[in-house]
Amino acid sequence: MVPELTRRRLLGGVAVTGVGGGVAMAPRTWYPNPVVDRMIGYRRLPDTDTQPAPPESTIREGLESLERHLEEAETLWKGVDTDRDDLPDAARMGPTLLGDATDRYQELRESNPDRRALANLRVAHGYAGYAIGAGRVVRGETDAQGLVDRGEEIRSEIAALRETIEYRGENPATDVATLYWIERPLHFARLNSHRSGMYMGGVAPAEAYQDYDIPRTWEAHLQADVHVLESRHAYREYESGGGGDGDTFDSGLETLFERFDEEVEATRQSDEERKELRETLAEGAYRHARYQCWQFTHGSLETVSDGGPTGGLDLLQTVRHARNVLKLRAYPDAVERFVFDEGERIDPALVYREEKRAATRARELVEAHDTPLFRLLVDDAIRLLRFGDLGLPDDDRARARADAYAYYLVGHTQLRHASDVYETMLAALE
Repeated sequence: MVPELTRRRLLGGVAVTGVGGGVAMAPRTWYPNPVVDRMIGYRRLPDTDTQPAPPESTIREGLESLERHLEEAETLWKGVDTDRDDLPDAARMGPTLLGDATDRYQELRESNPDRRALANLRVAHGYAGYAIGAGRVVRGETDAQGLVDRGEEIRSEIAALRETIEYRGENPATDVATLYWIERPLHFARLNSHRSGMYMGGVAPAEAYQDYDIPRTWEAHLQADVHVLESRHAYREYESGGGGDGDTFDSGLETLFERFDEEVEATRQSDEERKELRETLAEGAYRHARYQCWQFTHGSLETVSDGGPTGGLDLLQTVRHARNVLKLRAYPDAVERFVFDEGERIDPALVYREEKRAATRARELVEAHDTPLFRLLVDDAIRLLRFGDLGLPDDDRARARADAYAYYLVGHTQLRHASDVYETMLAALE
């Protein structure tokens, strides 16, 4: 039977097979829908991971501090009947997490000093911190004011370290990405410096702390310590490698941030516009895909705030705003390029074709702009393409296809604007 020549098949084009071409060369729209569904998500995508391995000194010093914290936690829990019924709820997980932290410590002593080890180091510190806080709850030694003061100390350490970091290098296309990974941990350190790991600019007084805040805050503070350690050692390695010998690009970052910030404020839609979008469209695959396009752009804008955890981290904020510009430029582009209408069922062939176009553009762009800065800029867009094949369940194919289509479409439309944003950054920084 000859397949029906639908409007969407005409839009997508029809492949022609030669003699002996076989099924592999047949038009994708000729396959049954379940077959096309299973063909989605296997495109080759470029590697955009620019995060370097941590210096060995980071892991070494981190293990030394972890050992001290484990000893403190063990002392607090020594002699405590962990099975007793009146153990405070806020403290019950303490012994379990202490055991997990100890296991990770033993594993880290034998592991390679790579990024996985650094992640395990942060987790182990958090578990040890929770165990310390839980032990203090059990013993009635919570000292909330001490935690408030420690939070202030952490933020002071972050500010002092940030003052030592100079935005300079011989090649901004490489050095900006390196400095981004040096500065990024300071954002997480500041975020973890407050009660329960949620610093947003304000500081809660000691009397606001409840028992359950104590172990969570200890957990956050010890993880903040690792983030600061990570940043300090990475910058030392950058300097020792001659990374700080080039020209400064402070003024270029300031110019870029102001330009990007102005565009973001002028083009971002409000939450009211999001609600209006949902209310004006009928339930179905089209509305879901349109709403996901809004979420993947406006709903995932990276926070930039002088009063919050990114405050004072100028390079981090500029890179985040560059990504925000990509997302906001992508949104109207994605809406304009929708190839199915309200009330229509989404053909998996449309998803397949959008994935193909997006993956092809991703490979071409990363090959053309073969720099760490470009990879850093488009990492969010490429991540959308990696997630696009997730969740194609048999029980709700229409919704799953709408999800995948939105992932590929928004990732693709971000990439359409990536070269322009990248060239703008280079012009300001060089």
